[in-house]
Amino acid sequence: MLPSGRLAVRRQLDVWGVDEETAYTVQLTVSELVDNAVRYGAPPLRLRLIHERMLTCEVSDSATSWAELPTDMPATSS
Repeated sequence: MLPSGRLAVRRQLDVWGVDEETAYTVQLTVSELVDNAVRYGAPPLRLRLIHERMLTCEVSDSATSWAELPTDMPATSS
């Protein structure tokens, strides 16, 4: 993710008063999502941060295919 994008995310999180630990986690998550969209998606890309009852990060692109999960991922139980 571009430094200007990270800075914009950080500034918005600061405006919302998000604590340091959560802000770090959000920045890392957003960076990974955007990098994956750049690598595997198609432009244009869109990033949305929504702060209502909870903080939501959405990254979308214009690719018409869905991401495929690896078939060798271990099953998880709840």
